[in-house]
Amino acid sequence: SRACVLYEESLTMHRELGNKRGIAHSLAQLAQVLFVSQADLARMSPLLEECLVISREVGYKEGIAAYYCISGQLTLSQRDLAIARSLAEKSVALYREMGHRHGTANSLALLGKVLAIEGDYAAAQTPFEQSLTISCELGELWVAAVCLMELGEVVAARRQLAWAAQLW
Repeated sequence: SRACVLYEESLTMHRELGNKRGIAHSLAQLAQVLFVSQADLARMSPLLEECLVISREVGYKEGIAAYYCISGQLTLSQRDLAIARSLAEKSVALYREMGHRHGTANSLALLGKVLAIEGDYAAAQTPFEQSLTISCELGELWVAAVCLMELGEVVAARRQLAWAAQLW
């Protein structure tokens, strides 16, 4: 709830300053916090749509990639796997194009999750491994921990139980 308050303040300040990149960034971050906290999910779509419109208007690729990634998370939670996969793939491609490693790692983890839910465990393993590598290189241990858990699930589904136990 504190994060929501701070992103709301940030959004207000950026609007007052006319800082469109700041507005787009704050919109995406606020939507992400709402998703993670599972608070007011109905509010996410308008925030994300505004983020996308502004990001396209000013050529803010990071905002567009964030829109794809966060919208992919939301779509996956609604079990629309085809759209979630498309959004995840777009996010990975755009973050890679920008050399944005943190965003790439998060998008790869999302793509791995979609592929795993689709039952394509062999394909899911690669994005999880790539996300894990990037996260460890960046020292983002919380992302790495999530990747280890989800990669363990994929490996277990492939009947490699000893390796899954090690990952967990």
